[in-house]
Amino acid sequence: MQKITIIAILLSAIVLTIAAELVSQDYIQKVRPEIEDQVEANVLKLGSFTDYIQQKELIENAEEAQEIIDEAAPEQPSDSNEALESVRLNTLILELDIPRLQLRFQEIPERLFDSFQISKDLVNKEVYAIVSSDQQTIASIQEIVTDDEKKSQQIFEEIKAISSSVPSFSINQTNEFGDRSFYINPNQDSDSAFLINQKGTLIYAVAYQKQYHDQFKDWFELLL
Repeated sequence: MQKITIIAILLSAIVLTIAAELVSQDYIQKVRPEIEDQVEANVLKLGSFTDYIQQKELIENAEEAQEIIDEAAPEQPSDSNEALESVRLNTLILELDIPRLQLRFQEIPERLFDSFQISKDLVNKEVYAIVSSDQQTIASIQEIVTDDEKKSQQIFEEIKAISSSVPSFSINQTNEFGDRSFYINPNQDSDSAFLINQKGTLIYAVAYQKQYHDQFKDWFELLL
């Protein structure tokens, strides 16, 4: 009797296994196309992402190589940035009494003095340059040109109003240079001076190291 019971249990197990296998095969046949589509889609996504990573690496390598080339080459304005240069600055920078000067035009920063934004509606042309001596940055100059003097005065007053509203700044309007001018003074120790001056249709926002104050003061007389 025990042998018959064992045989019956074994037969039941075999039948259940076969039935489960048949059911699973039937399920796989039904869902396999959908699974294959999902797998293929994921492979395509992975392939696209891999291509993206490879392209990104190529671009980064190219940019790094270009930086090395730029550092090795003599510093001069890029041809692609000619529209962003200023003949006035290129000419007058030679009169700044600081040895081994270099002027390099760059992309205009989003914020003036890296602190606040100004409206661009009244601006006709704008350039930004870095001044260096012996490979050390000593100043930045942002030249803003408008169509008429009234617009330049509006921009001047806007910059003054915005900078006056910053708690960490104080304003000292001396009108020493051009038609009107003022210094922006950080409320903490700083080795830099920040000057906004305006004359006619021109506005200059200049940040420079205080150790060169006398040289820049004389130069502003020529600039404006």
